[in-house]
Amino acid sequence: SASVALTLGTGTPTITASGSTTICEGTAVTLNATAGATAYQWYKNGVAQAGATSASFAVSSAGNYYCN
Repeated sequence: SASVALTLGTGTPTITASGSTTICEGTAVTLNATAGATAYQWYKNGVAQAGATSASFAVSSAGNYYCN
């Protein structure tokens, strides 16, 4: 499988990955936002991801990810 890179946004909340941000296509890694927010919304390439409203978000494709 081809490797894909994930880019994590900077700012608040802080985002960490449960593993490498370079993964094989189809392999998932969980992104975690710092706890304490009253609400979360995850974005991929600037687009809000439907149903992605918790402090963690599993991703398996390349993209720029951030959470508000």
